[in-house]
Amino acid sequence: MEIVNFSIDTNLNVKSEKSFDFSIKNSNNSIHILGEIIGAILDDTVYDDEGVRNYLEEHIDDLNSIERLVRNSIGSFYAIITNNKKIHLQCSYTSPGLLYTKEDHLIHFSNTEKEIFERFGKLSCLNEEILLTTITSHQILLRPPFVTIFDNISRLPSATALIVDTNLNVKLDIQLINEIPCSSYKCPSIKDSVKQFGFLLENTMSLIVSYHKKNNKNLELAFSGGVDSSILMLALKKTGLDFNSRHFAYNGIDHPEVIIAKRIAKKLNSKLFIQEKLTNPNLKDIINLSVSGLGTNVTPYQLTIDVSSKAFGYEKSLNMISGQNADTVYHVDTFAPNSSTSTPVKFLRTISKLNYRIMYSDLILNRNKTKWFLRLWPFSVKQKNLNPDLSQFLSSVSIPMDEHVVPLKEKIDQNDSKIKNIVKQNKHRNIFLAVRDNFMHKQELLNNPNSLQKLSVIKVFRWYRTVNNVPINYHNLYIGQNIDRVLPFTSGPLANFFLKRSLSLSEMFFVKRIFYKYFQKEVGKKYSYFCKNNATHTFILLLKFLYTKLSMILKRKTKLETTRDYSKELSILNKIRLHDKKVLLDHVSNKEIRSYFDSLYKTLEISRSNISRNEMMALCRLINLENMLYKKMR
Repeated sequence: MEIVNFSIDTNLNVKSEKSFDFSIKNSNNSIHILGEIIGAILDDTVYDDEGVRNYLEEHIDDLNSIERLVRNSIGSFYAIITNNKKIHLQCSYTSPGLLYTKEDHLIHFSNTEKEIFERFGKLSCLNEEILLTTITSHQILLRPPFVTIFDNISRLPSATALIVDTNLNVKLDIQLINEIPCSSYKCPSIKDSVKQFGFLLENTMSLIVSYHKKNNKNLELAFSGGVDSSILMLALKKTGLDFNSRHFAYNGIDHPEVIIAKRIAKKLNSKLFIQEKLTNPNLKDIINLSVSGLGTNVTPYQLTIDVSSKAFGYEKSLNMISGQNADTVYHVDTFAPNSSTSTPVKFLRTISKLNYRIMYSDLILNRNKTKWFLRLWPFSVKQKNLNPDLSQFLSSVSIPMDEHVVPLKEKIDQNDSKIKNIVKQNKHRNIFLAVRDNFMHKQELLNNPNSLQKLSVIKVFRWYRTVNNVPINYHNLYIGQNIDRVLPFTSGPLANFFLKRSLSLSEMFFVKRIFYKYFQKEVGKKYSYFCKNNATHTFILLLKFLYTKLSMILKRKTKLETTRDYSKELSILNKIRLHDKKVLLDHVSNKEIRSYFDSLYKTLEISRSNISRNEMMALCRLINLENMLYKKMR
């Protein structure tokens, strides 16, 4: 998405640095759109971009209808609605969201961290706990939903609205809550769900293709070869578009994932390009990426593989469809092996994590169902967790530092390290409590929900913990790489479809069952057909899996994290640093946080080659944060 900056004054006038993409007005109300509305799907009606404009013109006085359309739209945009002496500012589901601050009787908005931090961020307002959370958390957990590293700048995430009055008072409005099904809603069968999913997916992809054709925009597919990107390829092929697919060989060109991606692309007659690791990364490009915003070089592979429009042969920007967030909007947390894992190992890995996955099932969340057998293997659910308290459940999935969350395992009163305790307390305050407070107008969803509503509420909390971070990470990457990501699974129609779906016992064993059934229906073969390995390779994988599990049982597995040689990545990090001092230490007073940051700096200075992946990723985030704040701190 393009960079957007605008302001609102006490007369509710909106002043934007770029022209509105379109505006609609009558004597009482107005609607301004910034960004790209590709289309929308309301019930069984499909609207293209012109249809959306006509709908807004017809419903300009009906705020509820406008908000519902935005919630079920495709595209990254902001709807600025003036209604009854208030502005309702809505962020679409796939937008980066907005950052905002009050100054000189104005509220200033931007969708770009770099822009608003450089212009309005005050070093005296740096929040050291948020700095710590940013460095210690996985890249899709980088940001709390409503606050930033600067106390004077707030966040408005995707799928959220902000209501502004003439005194510039603001009120958050979580739009996702309006899509949580009522207590009488009946979840459709798997068969009907596959049909409905196919309708939404194919029409979403058709709208995306039509819009890009109409506006002479290129379009490619990021193709891992997993089932998520495979069904995107299927739906994209059905539009008739001649497109390129790209596989990023993070694990080398001989990895099984590359082989499977080639097999599926060949079956679907799709052009596939393999992007390999760089032997000599361009340091200037990596520096440019690191200053573009948070989440831009936070993993080791981002230092050694060029994912930019220039690397793909484009002089200008490239639009790329990505399957990001499918796991989360569908299953909350699959705890499942990669979809391309071969059958014997995949089965064993699926069973081994079943006790985590079952916690999101209708069987656990429904108090009226028989569930004593869940105490037995392979579920092995603890007695106290058979009927979990929803508030404790939500807190436990809001506070962890890692991407994958084991329900009811994490608590803030555990004997954690002081650093981990600070992070968890911060997440409890800025995720769990902050989101919970926005349910106050619908207390029944927290106090007396049915099992499906419980899962929907959990998915809303997960949205604000992880999903909303993905579009802004991609937006920052767009600034540095010139690739604009299109996210079908995160768009309104598909995200809302999964928000209204329960997870049955069978879906604990057959993860993402709808995806696999859709694939088989369209291809005529099961996805697993393309994942077959030769007998020797399968046997080796099986032995590795069994050895790992046996080691854990016999307690031979060390509690220390596995280390590996990151000498190349550490060398790159040191070369792209824009500061030659430990600059963050100047802005941290907490003794524990300061000591932790200092230990990271020492690791970087010593360039100890064998470190854990978590250490390496923390160092990447440290330099990303430093470089992004370079102009402020120099």
